Amino acid sequence: RSPAEVFPQGDYLREELAQRGWTKKELAEMVRCPALVMGEIMDGMKRINPEIARSLGDALGASTELWLNLQANYNMAKRSW
Repeated sequence: RSPAEVFPQGDYLREELAQRGWTKKELAEMVRCPALVMGEIMDGMKRINPEIARSLGDALGASTELWLNLQANYNMAKRSW
């Protein structure tokens, strides 16, 4: 058995932005958070909280749970390294 791949939520966000042709600043505006905060989330320096998860879900057409699960799985994997 091999464990499921775990990656920082920022990697997923960067892929989404690239596919949509959006900038980090545009996503931050849609999520209603400062661009600096979005940058910190994408760089793994700040966690996705429930409010931001809900806004990301709305902006990207994904569930709040997806973003919270990505964050939780990354946190657990990071602790076991």
